[in-house]
Amino acid sequence: MPQDYIIRLIQQMAAMLAGIIAQRQRGELSAAAASLEEKCLAHVGLPLAVIKHASPEGLTDLLAIGGDRRFVRSIALAELLIQDAEISVLRGSPFTAVASYQHALRLLSDAIPVLDADEKTHYQRKLDEVATRLGDLGAMPTNDLPG
Repeated sequence: MPQDYIIRLIQQMAAMLAGIIAQRQRGELSAAAASLEEKCLAHVGLPLAVIKHASPEGLTDLLAIGGDRRFVRSIALAELLIQDAEISVLRGSPFTAVASYQHALRLLSDAIPVLDADEKTHYQRKLDEVATRLGDLGAMPTNDLPG
């Protein structure tokens, strides 16, 4: 898959996330959660509830159905799950946040190897941030991440 295609989709994802982040930062948690649900269904093709209750392996299998788009969908979904985790923390639901962060960690780890150098650097930083947030919540990152 051409790198330009991946970069364009990531840029679209960033624009999409900006609205959710703004709502979250204004304290509009219900609106942010509704936007998150809508974006997840539109961009990943699965309801957020299905994703959050899937096993890491099951989620990887679901995304693999997309073929070459699997990694783009993985990044998009990881970004959405990070926002879900942030909303969960603000709502006082750390257990839900941990599950979303762990899924995001797994998805980013899976996608990073196919990215170009700049994107790899960006998402490696994001991966480190997610791992730190998991540690802050008293959770350990999943130990079954791909090499």
